[in-house]
Amino acid sequence: MTEPTIFTRSFGKGPEGALCLHCALGHSGFWAAYEPLLGDRLTMRGFDMPMHGKSAGVPLDGDVHDQVTNIAAGLLEDGDHLIGHSFGATIALRLAEMFPDKVKTLTLIEPVLFAAAKIVSVQAFDDHFEQASHARNKFHEGDGLEAARLFTSIWGGGRPWEKTPQPVRDMMAKQMAFVFGSNPALMDDRAGVLKPDALAKVTMPTLLLRGSETAPVIQAVHQGLDQVLPNARDQVIEGAGHMAPMSHVDDVAKAVSNLLDQDF
Repeated sequence: MTEPTIFTRSFGKGPEGALCLHCALGHSGFWAAYEPLLGDRLTMRGFDMPMHGKSAGVPLDGDVHDQVTNIAAGLLEDGDHLIGHSFGATIALRLAEMFPDKVKTLTLIEPVLFAAAKIVSVQAFDDHFEQASHARNKFHEGDGLEAARLFTSIWGGGRPWEKTPQPVRDMMAKQMAFVFGSNPALMDDRAGVLKPDALAKVTMPTLLLRGSETAPVIQAVHQGLDQVLPNARDQVIEGAGHMAPMSHVDDVAKAVSNLLDQDF
């Protein structure tokens, strides 16, 4: 199969590189907000994942997590800082395990590696699995729009579904194939991200950043990762939800800047 064409872009002209990985249903343009705040320190590179942004027409080919990891690995450069949000944060963690010598720091903003919740609370995992089942069932019934509505009610930025333009709703409905195609990696850790020998390689300074108002399972995910990552710190942004990189840009940028200074 011909390799898909993936849209890439960059922000800032700083002396150090950063590979930035967006969330599911997002796109790389979200990182533009950080150019005024971090662009003097970082040259931030991003790409639109398959079925997202300007790569929206790219078909999925095999395992979703594997496919995006392979794309990101091809864009990673020596000495990069890795910054990922949500699904993108799970890719960032996997890259840090695969290429620890290339990565200077690791910022994981609400990684949706739900399997990590079980390290500290099987109940938190089970509760989320049940909550997510409503959207998952609708997707498998062929109702992508209702699946997207239910999914964004948990993970969206707070905009009411009825105020979301219809073209955006339609795109989100199509992207549910990406979302639920990632379940084996996120729910079951099919990629082995949580294996002790893989985690032991992530020795670079690592920031786990989450909002105080996010879904309860994220706290368990962070607590689990904080226990098993060698050099991690969990930090909370008060008043923020899951979409903190969009709603609390200044707070996220400050946290990343402190990490670059290794000011833990």
